[in-house]
Amino acid sequence: MLEIVVCSLIVLGLVFPFYVLPRRVRSLPRNDPLHVKWRFLSLIVSSVVCATFTYSVYFRSDDFIRVVGLHSFQGSILSSINCVALTCFLFLGPIVTKSIKFCSLQHSITYSFLENLDTSHYIYIIRAVVVGPVIEEFIFRGLITSIFRKTGYSRLFTVFGSPWLFGIAHLHSYFNLVKQGNSKTNAALRSLFQMLYTSLFGFIATFFFLRTGHLLPCILSHSLCNTLGLPDTSFTNKMNSLNSYKFAISISYVIGISLFFGLLFPLTDHKLFQSAH
Repeated sequence: MLEIVVCSLIVLGLVFPFYVLPRRVRSLPRNDPLHVKWRFLSLIVSSVVCATFTYSVYFRSDDFIRVVGLHSFQGSILSSINCVALTCFLFLGPIVTKSIKFCSLQHSITYSFLENLDTSHYIYIIRAVVVGPVIEEFIFRGLITSIFRKTGYSRLFTVFGSPWLFGIAHLHSYFNLVKQGNSKTNAALRSLFQMLYTSLFGFIATFFFLRTGHLLPCILSHSLCNTLGLPDTSFTNKMNSLNSYKFAISISYVIGISLFFGLLFPLTDHKLFQSAH
């Protein structure tokens, strides 16, 4: 129980600094480049502090680099290929959907992930596919998951218990949604959905980390999920242009999910990466 409290404090230490940034920064929109840069700095400092604390309290006598999954370049690459492939299987439906959209909108150079971004600010892309995944996976998988295992929690509890901290860490988006003008009810529902969705990804990432022993697969899978976003189910609407592809998209969902669960254990077997350690 003490470890759960400690890990909760680590999460708080990651999020709380966002709310003590200089007032002029906090008054800016969340997507303002200056605000984003200050958040980057906050996350980096928080990560260093959390890593130092975790090492000092739990892993002083261990190989800390191995504990957090940053050992063996070859093992990291091999496990990443397998885990990213699994993530692609899981998101095969959304990938097919986006591919169909792209083919039908060849004239658009800012389609999909980039269409909702101001591409003049590359910092948004860096936040979503680099800084966010790297720091969040380091904290939640490298540190928190390792603490759970170090202190005797079972693999089952670690996989299905610790990721809720990852989900809860995203609940603070409620305040930003309210600030943007959303009603408190709408903001609460959206924040709750985000918590559930991020916790679901957390289950998968934690499973990857425990099975492979490497952090890179979790980071790359996280980046891929952020890039693809939530599954687009608009193809079920008869008025949507994608509806004519409904059968193909539906089949891709079924095939992708079947491949994911069918290959989940074989492709993450640690024996595959032992020779690379």
